Amino acid sequence: MVRVHRAVAVCLVLGAGTWSGCGGARHAATPAPGPRSPVTAAPRGTVTGIASPCHPQLAGSAQLAGIGVLVTILGPHGTVVARQTVFGRHVYAVTLAPGRYQVVSAAVGTEPVTVTVTPHRRVWADLLSDCI
Repeated sequence: MVRVHRAVAVCLVLGAGTWSGCGGARHAATPAPGPRSPVTAAPRGTVTGIASPCHPQLAGSAQLAGIGVLVTILGPHGTVVARQTVFGRHVYAVTLAPGRYQVVSAAVGTEPVTVTVTPHRRVWADLLSDCI
């Protein structure tokens, strides 16, 4: 009789351990081990340059570094692809997929610059305000 009780107790303990995973707290599924395919991003290029602000009264002043300049990158049909506000030396850098883009500055006196981005290359497009 003792052996029967032990066998039942072992079955209940093992069963409880198995059943505890079926209810209560949910756990994230663990992926099965095996070979994984590497995820590779499409090659990209970088557009960079200087975007100067338009503040003639501060030209050459240290205060000029504290003024932000908004640089916007436009894709096909004028869609906004990226925006970056730069301070200090006013150097911007944006990594993009290959293609043609227009780089514009919110500063008065700047002209938009059209660039072609190619993989693994850096393209320079300075947006210098002519009011300085």
